[in-house]
Amino acid sequence: MKRVKPDDYYNDGIFEIIRYGKEVKLINHMTDEMKTYIKEEL
Repeated sequence: MKRVKPDDYYNDGIFEIIRYGKEVKLINHMTDEMKTYIKEEL
């Protein structure tokens, strides 16, 4: 399988966003503790 280099890449430790042309891949690296904290704050 041929590896494709992404057009754009962003990672802030919580979210990782990768763009390949028109396709965008979002990966959430949030821990369960972080999710619980955010839900409580909202």
